Amino acid sequence: MKTALTIALISALLLVTIAGCQFSNLAAAQNYSSITIKVDGSIEPPTAPITQSGNVYQLTQDILGCITVERFSIVIDGAGHSLQGNGSWRGIQIFNPYNASTINRYDVTVKNFVIEGFDEAIDVFGYWGNKISGVVLTNNTISGNNIGIRLSSYERYTNNIIAENKIYQNSIGISMEMGHTGENGTNTVTHNVIAENDVGIKFLWMGDYYGPKPNPFQMNNTIYKNNFRENTHQVLNAHVIYDPDCANIWDNNALGNYWSDYEGEDSDGDGIGDIPYVIDSNNLDLYPLTHPFSYYMNKPTATPTPSPSPTLTLTPTSTPYSTINTGAQPPQAEPYPTSVLVVPLILITAAIASTLLYRKHKKTADLKQ
Repeated sequence: MKTALTIALISALLLVTIAGCQFSNLAAAQNYSSITIKVDGSIEPPTAPITQSGNVYQLTQDILGCITVERFSIVIDGAGHSLQGNGSWRGIQIFNPYNASTINRYDVTVKNFVIEGFDEAIDVFGYWGNKISGVVLTNNTISGNNIGIRLSSYERYTNNIIAENKIYQNSIGISMEMGHTGENGTNTVTHNVIAENDVGIKFLWMGDYYGPKPNPFQMNNTIYKNNFRENTHQVLNAHVIYDPDCANIWDNNALGNYWSDYEGEDSDGDGIGDIPYVIDSNNLDLYPLTHPFSYYMNKPTATPTPSPSPTLTLTPTSTPYSTINTGAQPPQAEPYPTSVLVVPLILITAAIASTLLYRKHKKTADLKQ
């Protein structure tokens, strides 16, 4: 009994120490319900831990809260800092709150953030008459959210890039929604690790309901050289309301994506599966990778002509590749602050220790009677 009591008390002390460290980490983050980069380039509130140098905005500290972006033609650099949410809000929201019809390009780059605990980690939205283009989302770590990245417009979005991100343990990794004018497409999703989400990538309400359209309707988003690992649903086409036959491009005419549930063989050992990876009858990855994409970084391959804008240089020796976990195991990280788990453990351990202590005193009292 004495040994058990000692162990319980030591465990409680250890858990209290761990929790103290976790709460200290959370306390180090600045608590802002909302930070806005306004249309004139100013930052509200001005005390927010963000520096500005020309069109580049850089975080200087972790933040508890969200960032709203109303200015375009800028770069927002998280510099490795985190945005932490409470399960609601949008971590970074990019939209035009004013005269939407005057905006045809966003030209916003969001990079180097760690984002967790939001309803939507990064949300790019366009109103009627608003064309979303030139958005680059790169080298972000996104976990523990309802939706990791969402692109959504009442009209259209083209020439946007989602590249070199780690997107894991969300309900939905990437969601590409709406865009009903038939001018969507030429968006690129490449070199991302998309792992352990309920849905890896989702397409919702996409298509053209203005007049006749081809069958299948070509969305022409290019999704290639990504690692789709252990998602409950790797791809979900949820656009049956408008165009059940929408099609995307799942390779660059040489390399497709790595799919953890691919069942084909590679009989000639060239790293490309012998049969396509079937998403649905209109969506096939013709060149499924049999290894995670890092295996192919130094191999010469034919590449398509790049879109004129925006541009993003992908190099085999760049830092993002060294930080992306491309091995067989999914990236390991807590999607929520571990203090959420530690507090109940402290209470349980304290209760056990109290029970043991009570029993010891009761037994001692009984012996004295």
